[in-house]
Amino acid sequence: MLDKDSCIPHIISRLKKLQIGEKLELTPYKRNRCVLFEKIAEDQFLVKEDGFYKDENRVSWDQITRTLKKILKREFPRSHKIRVYFLSRDEHQKSLKKL
Repeated sequence: MLDKDSCIPHIISRLKKLQIGEKLELTPYKRNRCVLFEKIAEDQFLVKEDGFYKDENRVSWDQITRTLKKILKREFPRSHKIRVYFLSRDEHQKSLKKL
């Protein structure tokens, strides 16, 4: 779990290390919403929001920091802790028990 105020550099470094097809899932403490970043090309990510908004966007590496800040504000407005999960190529979204 990461503090929301300081999680952006950590998430950016984790996104840099992803291989094509791998995913990074962000959820709040209660696990009732999620944002999934999937690397689809060398500098392209598919961002799926499943929370207050149900949205799917393609984002280039140049826009990833701005998009991440906007999504954190929109999907996790009152959350202070963010869970970060790594998902391999063949793994789907984790079905975790909500707290």
